[in-house]
Amino acid sequence: IIKSHPSIGLSIFDSVLYRNTDSIFNHFAKNIILYHEEKYDGTGYPTNLVGDKIPVAAQIASVAIEYNELLKTMNEESILNEIVKGSGTKFNPKVVESLKRAIEKIKQVNK
Repeated sequence: IIKSHPSIGLSIFDSVLYRNTDSIFNHFAKNIILYHEEKYDGTGYPTNLVGDKIPVAAQIASVAIEYNELLKTMNEESILNEIVKGSGTKFNPKVVESLKRAIEKIKQVNK
């Protein structure tokens, strides 16, 4: 049942929101909804996509969703360490490196 939530989410999007948004938004939203549970190494779902076969928007959303979930129980440094552990398996290493650079830039700005 859990593994069917991307398809169910896409059906809801198609029936409720699709008609009220523009085509570019629809393209990215559908990719995120359907593929956000795919893993970089191909062990995700619903279609077991591997690496760059996963739409980039979904790869970024996957890291963002994980970060947000971990905020409930971890501090920022622990969250980043946990995400780095998933680099190359759960997550695209390029997306993880981008997150690390973004966090570093935010730290610099806040100093």
